[in-house]
Amino acid sequence: MGARGQRWLVGTTLLLLALTAVACGRSGYQYIENDETGVYAKIPDDWSVISEGLIDFALVGEDGQMAILPGDDILPWRAYFDAEPDAERGGFDRVLGAVEVQPVDRRLRGSLNLETLVGFDPNAPTDEYRVLYRSDVERGALTGMRLIYETELSGIDNTVDRLMLTDDRFTTVYEVRIFCATACFADNANVIEEIMDTFTVEAG
Repeated sequence: MGARGQRWLVGTTLLLLALTAVACGRSGYQYIENDETGVYAKIPDDWSVISEGLIDFALVGEDGQMAILPGDDILPWRAYFDAEPDAERGGFDRVLGAVEVQPVDRRLRGSLNLETLVGFDPNAPTDEYRVLYRSDVERGALTGMRLIYETELSGIDNTVDRLMLTDDRFTTVYEVRIFCATACFADNANVIEEIMDTFTVEAG
């Protein structure tokens, strides 16, 4: 084989190796998607989405009716995922989580913030809620916070990781929430970090 043929063979081999590396880098994951709101969450292929669809409104006024403005998104949506869908229900020995899109009643937008939606005051944690990490987050036109804390669920210490984003008018809250027993969370820290880092909302 001549020098030109050898160069062609080497070049082709390197190209194939590069394409293989790219393919491998993309494998092993699936996406939870909501095309209507541009929400994308990446989870491992061997995890399962156990339910997905529209849900009842939660962030509404006392009359239970949604008050919106023209252009607002009014379809609340949630997808639950489970790292071991065949495991016994109620256990916390594997990663569980949800991706959620929740519109906010326009009458509540001036009184709500992401901290009020957490369920406790992250600025004044108690023995019941032990804050491990908190940071402000900016993703495109959206801002929010990531909060990791420990709490007891059914007598078991769990670690909860929540990433919450909203627009500047607080019309919609986008969230990915992951939790499991504290030891389980530590064992899965890398994949949980990957999910949080790649959570995408193409809104705003």
